[in-house]
Amino acid sequence: MSLLKHADLGEERESLWSPPRDPALQPSSNLWDEAQERRATQAMRVVYGGVVITIPAGSRYYVDSFERVLIGFHGTYDPPSDMG
Repeated sequence: MSLLKHADLGEERESLWSPPRDPALQPSSNLWDEAQERRATQAMRVVYGGVVITIPAGSRYYVDSFERVLIGFHGTYDPPSDMG
């Protein structure tokens, strides 16, 4: 049960970090304190706020402990930035 609670992104999830309905798209996250660096081996398509963010092959990005891509304000991913 605690694992499921940890996976829930809360109320904000509904507005920006909602899981995609299309299985070809990857989910995004806002669990900033879990950031782990990755490098895209191929182009990735991630949903953030209902928009598809494309991360080109070879680009750096960050994930949470569930391997969801961290996407920040205006679709930033390297690094995911806040509004400040």
